[in-house]
Amino acid sequence: MFTRDFEIMEATGEERLDPLGDPSVEVMTAALSKGLSVGKRLDKRGLILAADTVVFHGSILGKPSDQEEAERMLKALSGRWHQVFTGYLLMDSEEKFPYVNYAVSEVKFYELPQELIAWYLKTGEPLDKAGAYGIQGRGALLVEKIKGDYYNIMGLPIGRIHQDMMRRFNFKFF
Repeated sequence: MFTRDFEIMEATGEERLDPLGDPSVEVMTAALSKGLSVGKRLDKRGLILAADTVVFHGSILGKPSDQEEAERMLKALSGRWHQVFTGYLLMDSEEKFPYVNYAVSEVKFYELPQELIAWYLKTGEPLDKAGAYGIQGRGALLVEKIKGDYYNIMGLPIGRIHQDMMRRFNFKFF
């Protein structure tokens, strides 16, 4: 039914997250919006995967707008547990019945000395990451423990998504 060839298409539209909203609902809504925007532009049959990830620590922490906001986020997470939510959409572009779900993992940061925060900010990495860090990059130095799916924290719970793709679309990566 579907080939294993893939194409990356950028979602259109403005991403709006309510920082005080339920993180599971917010990421699923964002993934739905992204996936539907791609589905409108797809000119052949395909299986659409769209996702969005946020960090939650009392409120939703998306991507920081600047260095100062990134620093505030890192200081707020220092020495504490927080949650990472990824919402994802799977949809056959012809049938247009979206399947939307989410995954959640927990992360604990070390107590972060100011010199580590300053160094990390200088790398530029925090500015395009939810919660101002990327566990797969230099941000790994901030992380003491995790509970749950590491790949979810990176932004795509691929094992869980593959299970859903096999169940719902008979699609396998292997």
